[in-house]
Amino acid sequence: MEEKELEKKIVTYQYLQNRLDSLSKQQAMILTKISEINTSIQSLKDLKKGNVIFSLGSGVHAFGNFSEEDKFLVEIGAGILLEKNLDESIKILEKRKNNFQKVLNEIQNEINFSSNILNQLASEINESIKNVRKT
Repeated sequence: MEEKELEKKIVTYQYLQNRLDSLSKQQAMILTKISEINTSIQSLKDLKKGNVIFSLGSGVHAFGNFSEEDKFLVEIGAGILLEKNLDESIKILEKRKNNFQKVLNEIQNEINFSSNILNQLASEINESIKNVRKT
């Protein structure tokens, strides 16, 4: 293998490593968002059970009651809030969670694909280095 071809593979390898790092960070952020959404969904479902204690901050809490008719302000993007009832709010969060899950699956597929290429390149680079040392 030519030296230029080896250099090209090394540059590609480094690019893929950086890409995998970026994908891993995106994956972690999305997993955090999904966890937050799950917590919000569970909190909304808990509201259906009756009395709830709310944290107002600085160690202050308040009791509250909600009914199915009570409204919540749900952000739908770009800072826009819509007034929705409890079940509609849960549905919006479930849809948001499903969208994040789809993106997470796409990222995981890309991680797997890139990892396979990275492993293949690593083998080729190591083999090339061995051949260069022999000559």
